[in-house]
Amino acid sequence: MKTRIILTVLSATVMVSLSHAGCAKSKQNPNIDPRDPGMFVIFNKAEHGNASAQSVMGNAYLFGISVAQDEVRAAEWYKKAADQGDVPSQSKMGEFYDQGIGVPQDYAKAAMWYQKAAVEDDVTAQEGLGTLYRLGRGVPQDYGKALEWYRKAAEQDDSVAQYNIGLLYEYGQGVPQDYNEALKWYQKAAAQDDDLALAKLGELYRDGHGVPRDYAKAFALFQKAEKQGSAAAAYDIGLAYENKQGVKRDEDTALAWYKKAAEAGYAPAQTKLGTIYWGWQDLDTAIAYLESAAAQGDDVAAYTLGLIYLEEHSTRRDVHIAANWLRKAASMGNIDAQKKLKKL
Repeated sequence: MKTRIILTVLSATVMVSLSHAGCAKSKQNPNIDPRDPGMFVIFNKAEHGNASAQSVMGNAYLFGISVAQDEVRAAEWYKKAADQGDVPSQSKMGEFYDQGIGVPQDYAKAAMWYQKAAVEDDVTAQEGLGTLYRLGRGVPQDYGKALEWYRKAAEQDDSVAQYNIGLLYEYGQGVPQDYNEALKWYQKAAAQDDDLALAKLGELYRDGHGVPRDYAKAFALFQKAEKQGSAAAAYDIGLAYENKQGVKRDEDTALAWYKKAAEAGYAPAQTKLGTIYWGWQDLDTAIAYLESAAAQGDDVAAYTLGLIYLEEHSTRRDVHIAANWLRKAASMGNIDAQKKLKKL
């Protein structure tokens, strides 16, 4: 899920009364920048149970505003506010448990906090809860509920939710597969310059799904998405150069784009490079790329590692290690790995 820890505006002058100027000296936190007397006031109000002030203190520690950045203390303050029903803080607690920020990662607790904020129409919580249901994290996997929460967030123009609805329709998860619907939702998100949606739109144009195939348009979309930091788009640009799709074939340029995507941690690019280096008999580099991709759950990478260790006359041949990788790939649903295991 895309990380979206969003800074809540520090509207302390509105949400927290600063009328008692004397409070600034009543109880000072030595960790607060002495040049910001207003933060002392907020801190004292937070200490006395003001939920809005507690939420502001959470923001302050999360982003290092007038205090040393400290995610653990941020979580502590958000929790105090969330326990009092502060909706933005409940949403933040969902994000923190979802991503393991300042607290141990705990999807069940993430779902609990997201639920509290989502029913109060918090868009970030709605999108986050939808993703937990889509992936089956902390809750039973339920594409229908995922779509329900995504729609609520999408109605508030949340581009991440719009993108995720596109995914559900593209892959037929909880709904009949419908490339036209996927295209519609990706376009909504792409209109907000969502990099993931731009890359997905490019893939639909490249593959001719829901639209006539158009390599030139696909490549332009990949370029736009990559400029916004999309590793998937960098990989797609590499594929375009390798397969002569909208650009002249250039294997060296393709390799450079694969490396850029792989360095950003994009598993398909790591798998691609692993396969390329295997072909060049640079097994150390191949295995390093493939192991990185497999650690992210890439079944093709795990399957390829199995093949490398099964290869006849290879210095790396080890049937036991090969079987372990094939079992991992098979457990991820890789059909080829399942067939190969039966022959061992």
